[in-house]
Amino acid sequence: MLRDILAEMLAREPGMEVLDGPAGSLVEAVRTVSPDVLVLSAETHEHAGDFIGLLCERPVLRVVTIAEDARSAAIHTLRLDTSVVHELSLDGLLAVLRRSAASQATADRARSGM
Repeated sequence: MLRDILAEMLAREPGMEVLDGPAGSLVEAVRTVSPDVLVLSAETHEHAGDFIGLLCERPVLRVVTIAEDARSAAIHTLRLDTSVVHELSLDGLLAVLRRSAASQATADRARSGM
């Protein structure tokens, strides 16, 4: 039922097309249909690792997991983060590493608050 409601709502949006994947495995469905977004039901949003193979195979893919109670969702993406050290020194390198770690910790806290 939730799937039908979402499909109908998304299909009304400009630039959106809702496709049914072929029967079979999720991996085969993604390979066959080549979606930009995959929407799934999930018990929790902690399963990003389950999608790492799909995301590596199709880096533009976004996997949206919708909680079983339909009260929350999470978007899983494969992201490359690059930080440049303009003047290489131990202090400069450590500063970039610490900023990167702090940024990741902030993102982790934001995800866990979903």
